[in-house]
Amino acid sequence: RATWALNLGGTHDFSRYLHGRKLFGHAGFMFESSSLAPRDLSATTVDTNKVMLAIGGSVEVVRGMLIDLSYGHVFMVNHVVRDSRVLLPAAIRPLPTDSNPQMYEVGDRPAIGNGRYSIEADFVAIGVRWLIEETRAHYRGTASL
Repeated sequence: RATWALNLGGTHDFSRYLHGRKLFGHAGFMFESSSLAPRDLSATTVDTNKVMLAIGGSVEVVRGMLIDLSYGHVFMVNHVVRDSRVLLPAAIRPLPTDSNPQMYEVGDRPAIGNGRYSIEADFVAIGVRWLIEETRAHYRGTASL
């Protein structure tokens, strides 16, 4: 089903505290709706409404080159599924026997998505950025004939 997302973030320049080097702080918030109804969840297709909070920073290590570091946590809505539409695949015959065979007719595929889904995630990211125009401008300004 269709989803939507709301993202809000910002950056603050802390460079004045670093005597000529660039230093930035970043923070962000995201909400994203789920693409699945709870009864379509499975251990391999986990997607619920989620909120993410993230912080990060960027520091200039040499002129025109920054190291970025970010941390975020994703909070996802927990669900208890009792009416799953996720069925056991029938790629092999005969089907595995169920613990209660009176519940199914021969050839039926039991639901395997029922259960409790408690989901959250952390992430850490590191990156390197090269500010090409600033580096060129610096070398142009220091070049001599």
